[in-house]
Amino acid sequence: DRFALRPNVCVAGVVAHFWRTKVESLFRLSLVGDHELGLLEERRVHLLLGLSDDDIVDDHALLAHGLIALHRISGDPARLEQAKALVAAGRRHFRDPDSGIWYDTRPDQADLLVRASNLNDGAMPSGAGTMMLVLAQLAELTGDDAYLDDLEAFLAASSVSIATNPVGPIRSVMALR
Repeated sequence: DRFALRPNVCVAGVVAHFWRTKVESLFRLSLVGDHELGLLEERRVHLLLGLSDDDIVDDHALLAHGLIALHRISGDPARLEQAKALVAAGRRHFRDPDSGIWYDTRPDQADLLVRASNLNDGAMPSGAGTMMLVLAQLAELTGDDAYLDDLEAFLAASSVSIATNPVGPIRSVMALR
């Protein structure tokens, strides 16, 4: 049985399935592929997904990771398109175009003194580290070099942190494969 051999993929697929009804709303709004979201449409997507204006990179990365796992299990191309749409929205909100770093929070979040990008995994996987893994997976699945460009910039900006402690940011290290 293929599910018994890959429990991590199965668990991620179950998580993605849990969100399925909310994620299906993305497609009802025609927010797939390269389509750029308008502010009103993006607000509606966040409401439908249960996200808010203070969502964090973890919300986008972990859900996209689960959708990719569900795509791999089911072969459903819609799941891959949904993951791409989530990464595109996350890219606009959390990625610094100058440094390539994906931050944990939005740049305009009022209650922050310092904007961090935490790569270390704990009880929950790091959102930034998971985003690295998602970028690698999307590059592999789609053949789109833009994902590799984002990953390369992020890794270059984070390489000292990863080299200093390669066990803490294990998801980031997994993206290097």
